[in-house]
Amino acid sequence: MSEKTLVCRASEQHAYKVITRPSPIATCFGVVEVLRTQDGGLSWQPLPFNRTLGTWYRRVVDGATWPPERIKRASCDGGKLILEFFSYEESHPAVRPGSDLWRAEYDPARSCWSLKRAADGAAERVMIDAESLRARLPDEVTMHLPRGYHPSPCVWLVLPEEATVGDSIVKVNESLRAEDWYPPVLEDVVWFGDDGTGNLFGWRPEQGIAVLWNPEDGEEPMKTGPVNTLWQYVLNGYKDTPRG
Repeated sequence: MSEKTLVCRASEQHAYKVITRPSPIATCFGVVEVLRTQDGGLSWQPLPFNRTLGTWYRRVVDGATWPPERIKRASCDGGKLILEFFSYEESHPAVRPGSDLWRAEYDPARSCWSLKRAADGAAERVMIDAESLRARLPDEVTMHLPRGYHPSPCVWLVLPEEATVGDSIVKVNESLRAEDWYPPVLEDVVWFGDDGTGNLFGWRPEQGIAVLWNPEDGEEPMKTGPVNTLWQYVLNGYKDTPRG
């Protein structure tokens, strides 16, 4: 994850800057800092994520992540700053499929934050059924469903179709498409495997080709080819199988 900055202008002189940086803590997705200017950007002051009784209640009782760890959307409304963000698992910093979208609002008149579930949270959920994904995958993959296929520890050439614990084909496809940074050029890809080092196996139904992709690399897959070729590439220590 790289540093990301969002700027929201309430007026010509009044603006907010929302910065998300990588976290040094493994169980934290990111570190968010909010700055405010009232002189057109000549100087910026940090806004503390001070807790009101309401934000404490939402965090403890409803499970909201506070302070937020990654911002999905930022906007201004009448001088107020509005942040929208998903809550994250404490032990695994990834969006929970179907998780609630939260809305934090900073009121400069009161110098404090309020926190509530976003009214359109349900619309932000990305729900994909297993049957529709399976219908778009090749035979080499579906022959290993629903249990999946992992020939060595941590290497899932085919993830389980669905799972209540751990990753699955459904969870990976849902969580990726819930992210605002997910590349539109990869919308056609059905993700079905994980090499255990951050790379994902995917299938492009229209092109009839598999891809190996790391989310940190942007929109460009690191390798493409037949499913079995990519599997062998990973199992051979990321080396192409010699032709002979």
